[in-house]
Amino acid sequence: MEDNVNIVEFLLDIAKATGLEEAINHMLLGKVKWRIGTAWDQAADRGYIMVLQKLWKWAEEKLTTDRIRNEILFRTDSYGRTILHMAEKWSKLDIMQEMWDRAQEI
Repeated sequence: MEDNVNIVEFLLDIAKATGLEEAINHMLLGKVKWRIGTAWDQAADRGYIMVLQKLWKWAEEKLTTDRIRNEILFRTDSYGRTILHMAEKWSKLDIMQEMWDRAQEI
């Protein structure tokens, strides 16, 4: 899991250094062809809380509150699930609590 956090940090650092932040936004918020969902969905589904924390920090720095609500917290996948549903599916209570706490902040 720590490797995943390092990869996310690396991508965000590259984006800042090269001015490719919109491309990184797409990578983190856009759907991936070979998997259903976004980077957020995958991290929640797999229980990668450290990755979610890093992604949340990025979101707070780069996205408006409306985008955070619509494209992260309340966005649904092709099955109609939010990231909270994905965390609940595997009883990832720490993920659910983290996302609930963050949602209440905005």
